[in-house]
Amino acid sequence: MRLFSFSGLCLSLLPLVLADTEIRNLHLPLPGADSIDILPADHLTLSSRSPLELSVSSDQAEQRILLDFGDDGEAWTVRVSWPGSAPTKWDLAITPSSPRTAILHLTAAPLSPPFPHPLLSQLNAYLPSYLRTIGARPVDREGSETETTMQRATKSKIKWETKAHILLEPLILGVIPSTAVPAVGWIIVLVFGAGLVVPSLITWLEAAKRAAQVLESDNDPRFAQQSRSKAD
Repeated sequence: MRLFSFSGLCLSLLPLVLADTEIRNLHLPLPGADSIDILPADHLTLSSRSPLELSVSSDQAEQRILLDFGDDGEAWTVRVSWPGSAPTKWDLAITPSSPRTAILHLTAAPLSPPFPHPLLSQLNAYLPSYLRTIGARPVDREGSETETTMQRATKSKIKWETKAHILLEPLILGVIPSTAVPAVGWIIVLVFGAGLVVPSLITWLEAAKRAAQVLESDNDPRFAQQSRSKAD
């Protein structure tokens, strides 16, 4: 049972280990005036029920996404995850659009060439697409030292691509992301289970030790001889 619980906990935390993550927490209503940005007709919409998977590349390093908060709460988190083997710099900016919507501005730039793990790369066929070892390629290093990574990547003619998974979810109690609740539940179960099992296990081990000592003393000839001498 404990092995099954530990395995479940490891599986629930596996995506967090294999992916890098950029997080923005926010509370509604957002400060500032509503954005006057006009989104294209084919714009992407992100809601708590519809996570997105998208690609950013040298041809399209920026994305604007409509955030639809619905009626699920006031505390939210936006999480962008991408393969750890593709180091990427992300810039996330959120501007209000209406009381229950906002516009997410995403800008990405590669930090280094991808370096797929020789073992983990064999798992690509079994992983979600946003965790696969498909990442950015090197950027042009000839830019000015005062230029940012994004500016150098924009000027670079080298092609690169990074896949990302974007999630919008409410914060339970204003702190815990809803998708983290199963992992938190596993941790609580393991802690309480250990609290119940460990004392009983210690008591059983102590009783077993005493029984072994008694059995050993009964089988010891010297102890038997001492007992007969005292009886005489």
